Amino acid sequence: MSVTENLNQRPIGKFNFVSWEILGKIVICLIIFLIPLFFLPWTSNYLELNKQVLLSVLVFLASVFISVKYLSSGGLKLKPTIIDTSVITLVIVYGLSAAFSVSRYNSFWGWPSSIADSFTTLILLVLLYFLVVKFFHGKKNAVLFLSYLAASGFLAVLFNILQLFGNFIFPWDITKTITFNTIGTPYSVAIFSAVLLPLIITLILQATKIIRWLLYAAGLIILLGLVMINFAFAWIVLAIEMLLMFFIGMYVFGAKNRLLVVAPVVLLSVAIFFAWNRTRYVHVQLCQIQTVGNQ
Repeated sequence: MSVTENLNQRPIGKFNFVSWEILGKIVICLIIFLIPLFFLPWTSNYLELNKQVLLSVLVFLASVFISVKYLSSGGLKLKPTIIDTSVITLVIVYGLSAAFSVSRYNSFWGWPSSIADSFTTLILLVLLYFLVVKFFHGKKNAVLFLSYLAASGFLAVLFNILQLFGNFIFPWDITKTITFNTIGTPYSVAIFSAVLLPLIITLILQATKIIRWLLYAAGLIILLGLVMINFAFAWIVLAIEMLLMFFIGMYVFGAKNRLLVVAPVVLLSVAIFFAWNRTRYVHVQLCQIQTVGNQ
């Protein structure tokens, strides 16, 4: 059999199907990893607008890849779940609200007000949700997806900690202030950190020994960043998350995994302590850090 005949007999459709799926996963992983970290210092709106543009471009690319993937496989089979229906309902309600808003332009595009609260951003996030659902099937893919998010979130929180201590690693003027970070406001970083901690615990359950210790260290650093900002609502969010994780560990898994019981109890105690003593402790430390940063 000649080389040409051998190539002609290869399953080209299957090869293309797998290739487009891999490309789609790569783009989605780029979205998850880059969005918390991405900013451009040369524009007036160096965070929100640039993140939305990046999200738009990458979501478009991922949508093209998934379209080609299903076209090459013979079509897309839609089986909407309750969550999918709820998400679509949210989009419809939000769209009607934007359509009948007093400021339609602001509601749809978010400019010049908050881009993150715009209908356009919601559409992009919903598209990203469906892309993740279609591309990331199974436990292995879910762990991969969460790992990219955890890595990106850890770097964003670590950068914020360096900023709070006055260690400015970027040369631009906008970055040489302790309040600058790649997430948004310091309070946004605090809530983001509170959401990251349960994610870190989940990944620890799936990690090998070496990776597990790295995740422990990352979790402690993220907790440090949360303590330094000491935002009351972030502690409330963390407390609610830990309560849910504790009940899941006790009643769903029957306390078979000690981490799902011990970690929520410890973090719940920390959250209650700092929420209760917020004005007495860390606020003084932040004032001292701000003084160092100004110097």
